[in-house]
Amino acid sequence: MLTVPVTDGEYHTPADAAVKPLTFLPTPAFYLQAFWTVIRSANMARQGMYTDGDWAQSSVDIIHALERVGCTFNITGMETLCTDPQPCVFIANHMSTLETFALPSLISPYQRVTFVVKRGLVEYPFFKHVMRSRNPVLVDRKMRAMI
Repeated sequence: MLTVPVTDGEYHTPADAAVKPLTFLPTPAFYLQAFWTVIRSANMARQGMYTDGDWAQSSVDIIHALERVGCTFNITGMETLCTDPQPCVFIANHMSTLETFALPSLISPYQRVTFVVKRGLVEYPFFKHVMRSRNPVLVDRKMRAMI
């Protein structure tokens, strides 16, 4: 399984990762790259062939696509995840769908990964097959916490 290279619990985007022509129009350049990753993943998942390793690879592809258009990643603190085999919960700030794409490649080498997602995402045209293949925990607004 290909992952981003975490060394000593850290990952930093290489200085030469950005591709100059792509940095001039980063949004369309990224979405073109991401589109093909999502389509490929959805086709594999639809056929029942989308494994944990494929999910991690798709995640790496998205991270590298972001880096090629000029985004940088500076990830620290992975040493805890790398050394603790206990199950854990990661809570992403959810400012975008970025964590949904990036986290699998960072976590999956050390822990099994799935997501808690709103029920509608397993029906969304491009993502439904991939999301279903990950066996997510589904929630919706009708569910109420029992305290």
